[in-house]
Amino acid sequence: MDVQAFFTYDVFLSFRGSDTRYGVTGYLYKALTDKGIRTFIHDSELQIGDEITPSLFKAIEESRICIIIFSTNYASSSFCLDELTAILYSYEEERNGRVVFPVFYHVESSVIRHGRGSYGDALAKHEERFMKDGVHRVKKWRTSLCKAANLSGYHFTGDGYEHEFIEAIVEYVCKQVTHVVPLHTADADQAVGIEPRVNNVNSLLDLGSDNVLLLGIYGMGGIGKTTIARAVYDSISDQFEGLCFLNNVRDDSDKFGPMHLQETMLYETCGLKIKLGGVNEGIRIIKQRLSKKKVLLVLDDVNKLMQLEVIAGAYDWFGPGSRIIITTREHHLLVMHGVDIIYEVDELSEGESLDLLCRSAFKTNKVDPSYADILKRVFTFTSGLPLALRAVGSYLFGRNINEWESALDLYERIPHNDIQTILRISFDSLEEEEKDIFLDIACFFNGDKLEYVEDILLARYGVSVRYSIRVLIEKSLIYIDKGLVTLHNLVEDMGKEIVRQESPKEPGERSRLWFVNDVVQVLEDNSGSAAIEILFLDFPIHAMNSNGSKGGEVNWDGEALKNMRNLKTLVIRNGSFNQGPTHLPNSLRVLEWWGYPSPSLPNDFHPKKLAMLKLPESCLRISEPIQGVINLTVLDFSYSDWITHIPDVSGLQNLEKIYFKQCENLTRIHESVGLLEKLRILNVVHCKKLSALPPIRLTSLEHLNLSHCSVLESFPEILGKMENLTELHIMGSPIKELPYSIQNLIRLRKLELHICGMVRLPSSIVMLPELSLMCVSKCQRLWFSEQDKGEELESKSSKTEHLTLSYCNISDELLPIGLAWFANVKDLNLSGNNFETLHACIKECPFLRNLKMDYCDNIQEIKGLPWKLESFSAKGCTSLKYMDLAGESHSLRELILDDCVFLREIIGDLPNLNHFSAKNCVSLTSQCTSMLMNQESVEAGNKMFSLPGKKIPDWFALQSREESTAFYFRNKFPAVSVCLVIGHLDEKPIAVNFSPKVFINGNKLSSGNQFVYNFRVATDHILLFDLRLLKFEDNGDALFLDNEWNHVVVSYVDHITDNEVPIRVVSKYSGIHVFNQISGMEDIRFTIPQKTLINATLDSTNSMMVPSQKVLFLIFLKIMTKRPEEDQTVVLSPTLKSIQSPSPTSEVVKGLVPLPTFPVKRPLPDVGEEISENLSDEEVCVTAIQKDLPVIQRCSEGDDVELESISCEEKYSSNTEGSDSDDPFDLVNRKLYDSGMATISSGERSGDASMRSIREAINGLELLMVNDLSEVSSDPAKLSELHQLLDLLSTSSHPKVTVEVKEAIVEFKKNVFLSFQEFQSAAESVNKLKNFERQLAVIQQKTMEGKGQRTDLKNTIKKVSLAMTAEISRKKELEAENATLRIQLDTNERELEQVVLNLKNQEEILSTYSTSCASLNEQARALLKQTDDLLAASSGIKQDGEAAELKQSRIKLTWSIDLTSQLNKMKKTILGFFE
Repeated sequence: MDVQAFFTYDVFLSFRGSDTRYGVTGYLYKALTDKGIRTFIHDSELQIGDEITPSLFKAIEESRICIIIFSTNYASSSFCLDELTAILYSYEEERNGRVVFPVFYHVESSVIRHGRGSYGDALAKHEERFMKDGVHRVKKWRTSLCKAANLSGYHFTGDGYEHEFIEAIVEYVCKQVTHVVPLHTADADQAVGIEPRVNNVNSLLDLGSDNVLLLGIYGMGGIGKTTIARAVYDSISDQFEGLCFLNNVRDDSDKFGPMHLQETMLYETCGLKIKLGGVNEGIRIIKQRLSKKKVLLVLDDVNKLMQLEVIAGAYDWFGPGSRIIITTREHHLLVMHGVDIIYEVDELSEGESLDLLCRSAFKTNKVDPSYADILKRVFTFTSGLPLALRAVGSYLFGRNINEWESALDLYERIPHNDIQTILRISFDSLEEEEKDIFLDIACFFNGDKLEYVEDILLARYGVSVRYSIRVLIEKSLIYIDKGLVTLHNLVEDMGKEIVRQESPKEPGERSRLWFVNDVVQVLEDNSGSAAIEILFLDFPIHAMNSNGSKGGEVNWDGEALKNMRNLKTLVIRNGSFNQGPTHLPNSLRVLEWWGYPSPSLPNDFHPKKLAMLKLPESCLRISEPIQGVINLTVLDFSYSDWITHIPDVSGLQNLEKIYFKQCENLTRIHESVGLLEKLRILNVVHCKKLSALPPIRLTSLEHLNLSHCSVLESFPEILGKMENLTELHIMGSPIKELPYSIQNLIRLRKLELHICGMVRLPSSIVMLPELSLMCVSKCQRLWFSEQDKGEELESKSSKTEHLTLSYCNISDELLPIGLAWFANVKDLNLSGNNFETLHACIKECPFLRNLKMDYCDNIQEIKGLPWKLESFSAKGCTSLKYMDLAGESHSLRELILDDCVFLREIIGDLPNLNHFSAKNCVSLTSQCTSMLMNQESVEAGNKMFSLPGKKIPDWFALQSREESTAFYFRNKFPAVSVCLVIGHLDEKPIAVNFSPKVFINGNKLSSGNQFVYNFRVATDHILLFDLRLLKFEDNGDALFLDNEWNHVVVSYVDHITDNEVPIRVVSKYSGIHVFNQISGMEDIRFTIPQKTLINATLDSTNSMMVPSQKVLFLIFLKIMTKRPEEDQTVVLSPTLKSIQSPSPTSEVVKGLVPLPTFPVKRPLPDVGEEISENLSDEEVCVTAIQKDLPVIQRCSEGDDVELESISCEEKYSSNTEGSDSDDPFDLVNRKLYDSGMATISSGERSGDASMRSIREAINGLELLMVNDLSEVSSDPAKLSELHQLLDLLSTSSHPKVTVEVKEAIVEFKKNVFLSFQEFQSAAESVNKLKNFERQLAVIQQKTMEGKGQRTDLKNTIKKVSLAMTAEISRKKELEAENATLRIQLDTNERELEQVVLNLKNQEEILSTYSTSCASLNEQARALLKQTDDLLAASSGIKQDGEAAELKQSRIKLTWSIDLTSQLNKMKKTILGFFE
């Protein structure tokens, strides 16, 4: 692993803020940071001035990757153009592994390259603006735009999901960052010694094995375990399907519990957001989700076996090839868990230690030799421990050699390996306030957001905090990682130990309390003291108290804080208190208490220096004005059910932040809140009973959140100019009207209203000078104020360029008003509205470039569009039937009409249309489709079309039935369009998700802007795209073979998302069309190009062939090879092996796949003894091959060329291999083959005469004979010369010219002139052969078409047969059901008769009962009479009874009084007598 140059940032984002900051750029930034990619983004979209600041240029230079997001208005910003120029300049000056690539977001690269459209307009304005002294500057911008547009990048045109587009970019960036600059080893000092250790670990991981493997990295604290694990993780992460790096397992487990670790791992590895009910549930889900997935998991800083058991408890939890890496200080944990391999990290070597020390102490690895000895002293007492080396080096930075000597004397008194003491020296070197800030961070804020930490520290220490934090970073005591304040565990432990040593046995005597047990002890025992300055209580989240709420319990008397007279910061994040405090120290600067248990603050609490008051989820009631805390900057009472109003805060003029989030009973806000001059944030989100806000004049306000206030119907009046509020987002609040005074938000750039009921916009909205984006969506109704129709504003139009008025029930009457207000708009979204016609005033928007009106269900026709419109989308307009774009849409480049199922006609010439999508527009007429997909239009280039259709256009040259399409090219990549027909498996709609992939010579080309098709279709569709749209990256040129044929395969690989059916199953046809005007056909082939060479050595010096034999051989060779104007080339082949030409890979639909060729073998007599030693006459043959292959050049004596032959019988047999021998079409092909063989044999046989010896000295005859036969036979001079030479030889009187030689000469002469005659007759035979081959091609084509038709017919018959079988089966089922129903009907009839009979019986019984009932009624009446009589007589009885009851009462009274009295008298008399 090579550690590359240092980069501060992984990615630098260049973009137009008003275009994309809150869209694609914002989402991309979040996606990158979520992946741990260090990304630079401008803090504000407002750039002051036109110059690139040094800090910004520094950020560009220190960024590994620069992403330029080109949007519609990118070029309108001179700052963006300067930034682009700076990026390209920096990239060209020093690449060093850096990457620059563009993202073309709703804009085409050609528009940028040629300065057209919005880019042309912007540059023209710049030229006017800089006419005097900036012409050169604008030229540089043009050059930079052109350079950037030529770079490979990513294109997004709206066809597909934006999140998938962003994911593709993030995936690419991750690979670049991973392979070049490992995330955690980018710092030079951290990289020292890492490479060999990472290589060792990687070798132990055995990445080629499919076994699941657990590897432990063991070593003492500070030795670099985490750094090594992170570097290993970064270097191999691209080989795994799921990734997770769990930092600080020890701390997170203690603080949040093991379920939190499981939840984090599930989210990181498979994107599952879940709240687990227990660790067992987590184990079950981990096994379920990851058992088939190849996972890379790192568990950092494990200290308990339980942590391993709940996260990586067994091998079968993870898929094959998974790797689990564990870092720990506890060797026995790894042994107990059965870890496969344990790697013990060794200390740095002396050389590595000195390198790291130098980088820390001198910021370079080149040091004055005079420091050599003293550096070795440092190595001795640090023992090669990286953390200690960095701490010592940072401490010694900037000191002279004498100071080094003095410091080392101190260090060397420290016991060996006492890292805490070594780190303590760095702490002791700090100033007092810096020490306090460090101890605060170490004890309380490790892992917290920097903004939160700064707010609390600022409240206590003031503005010097930021400087002190910078010092701590420079001393290597703290780090800022992704906006979080972090410390190494040993450094944190050192800080806590320093505080603990203040009072080892009495926590109440320490300056800071953070350990839960210590805090609870002090609060419950009242053992606190004036020494305590910060008290911080944060129970582990997984802890539960007896009430079932989170956190532990504190049972105190409320008096414990009374003794803490110097308490500056009190933070209670959770916990249940049995009662509230009776006293709070007035020394408090920060009071943060979640769930404050009392309804009020103590009466004696008057904290004059309190800066932060945060009491979320509290029981506090507020009734009186908040006074006496003039230094208060933060007020937070969020999530409280007891807050009903915000009281008078006029005495809090330093307030900067007010949070009353989700106070569901909040009904009103005091008017003083609207007049706080320093207020920057006001947040009352989810206050469901808040109905109004007071008027506001908040000159410092930057953020206002009024969303989800269910009864808030009015926006506050704005009393004066407010310059700092640049964005306003309101969602879910039924605000009926924005005030006319909204024009006072003079710096407002972005206004968004979502789900806000019936909204009325004021006319003053057009007066906002910087409003560039306005979005009103999903509101019940959108109105424009009546006053808007006044003459005063008729000529005024908003400067808004990006306008969305979607799903707001805009009618035909209101649309013209809105368009008149926003006539300068460039991007307009009117989707989901109710208008029936696109109003003619749309043409009065002269700058409109992009128009979207998707899902406007009522619109029926569209007549005319703005003449400069470049993109138009009307997806899902189900009533749309007609579009007339004649004469007005020459600028239109993109037209999206998906799911307009009743659209029939599109009229008009669209010469610049590049992207047309009409998926599921099943009513489009064939004339309309033909007009859009005409050859001339497609050959204009850069086309991407998708629309219903079953047939590839006829003018596509090559058509086949395969999942991929192939061709060959040379010199340069040709201009080619590819077409694909996607079909159906059954009647259900399918969701297509695939992208074309290009392979050159077997190597996949990387494409920075893959087009991903993602859509649902209910019928066959045609997809057409220009291959040149795929902007290949650098590897494209590397794969091309210069001056040779390159093999290209365009593959359609991905799948149907509904049911995972491969794309090849539903791709019916594919085709290729070459743009002849751009790419010459001589440089492209649809069949395998073959070299046609001759390899025959005619070495006259050593050859045993006499001159006359050579001459005849050359004559014959010339006759058979010098035929450039004919349709075939004849190849002489003295090689032993025959090469079989690959058969076509697809069924031929159109006849450019080569037809079978037929061999013509002609024995060559007397070629010579040398050649005959290797070959027989039968093996030397001539093969006819097609004319489009390279032709043999003229050969001369002594040429050394290779002869090849193709066995065409094998080629033909390969085409018919596996076919049915009785198939009539195959019989036609076989007969054609036999007939062709006979014709060729009869028409091509020549040269049967044998050669005789002739003298080698006849050079003149040889020179004549090497001329082409056609030249000799047609040149009288050469014929005369030939006669003379032969006559000279035949009449020679030389004794060696014997009678036999003269006879041979005569025979030779005869053969020569016979060759002339046969040559002439052969031409006629060749012409006949050409006609014959043409007829063969026609018959072959008809045969293949017949085969295809027959196949289609067979498939149709099969479908009909299956349908008939199904219908017959259904018929039988129905008949069986009918029979069953008849039986049931008979049974039911019998049952009905029985029921009728039963009814009659019941009627008789009922009659009897009726009679009995009448008799009973008579009896009842008699009883009633008796009752009346009895009641009448009862009055006397009642009186007698009452008299009797009265008499009984008197008797009882007599008994209880009189008789008792008599008894007492008797008792007294008797007892008294005896007494």
